Amino acid sequence: MEFSQTRVLVTGASSGIGRATAVRLAKEREITLILSGRDEARLRETWTLCGERAEDVLWPRELDNAWAAGEALQEFLQARQLSVQAFVHCAGMAPLLPLRLADAETAHRIMEVNFFSAAALLETLISRHVNRKELTRVVLISSVQSQIGAKGQGFYCASKAALEGFLRAMAEELGPRVRVNAIRPGAVPSRMADELTARADLLTKDVAEGYTLGLGMPEDIASMVAFLLSEEARWITGQCFTVDGGRMAH
Repeated sequence: MEFSQTRVLVTGASSGIGRATAVRLAKEREITLILSGRDEARLRETWTLCGERAEDVLWPRELDNAWAAGEALQEFLQARQLSVQAFVHCAGMAPLLPLRLADAETAHRIMEVNFFSAAALLETLISRHVNRKELTRVVLISSVQSQIGAKGQGFYCASKAALEGFLRAMAEELGPRVRVNAIRPGAVPSRMADELTARADLLTKDVAEGYTLGLGMPEDIASMVAFLLSEEARWITGQCFTVDGGRMAH
């Protein structure tokens, strides 16, 4: 793939799709990374998997207070005199939360991490004062759950549906300078998938009954991220691409 010189901020880089995305992008010599996640030790594991490249930097950060995270990103970039050309938002949480057991704190936290943090970080990255109008590409990680209902996942589904509505508006608002797209993954092994399904046998049953190509891997999503960040996708914006092994074909 063809890439221009690019620094990419990857959230959720400590595991799952975020980690796979970081490792995939590290293969491109034109790309340097800002790796963000809530667990610094796991972020360092990702950095090691990326080859311990000196040009990559870590930004350990919890995103459950979205607007505070946006301010913290501003401080981080300015302190290190960094600019960001691409933003990949993989951070997310997916606890089982049936409506009858819902509490305001958990519901708000799901929306903060999965949706509002994407908006808050993007607000910082489009700031001329902070990022000098250098952002040109955004990829948001959604989920097939934005389209398929599931018991106990109402707030998670809602957060991903919000993310998809947001991407279409941002593609219009930020174009033509910034391309904004999303990926709607099916089930792939990750810590979040474990939280989402709660029991491994539920995931196995879902795959057996619903996925034509079987269970995917985080690397399958990372490959699509790499394509959308590349110059080969220069005429694509406002789109949400389903990568789900055939799940949505049923």
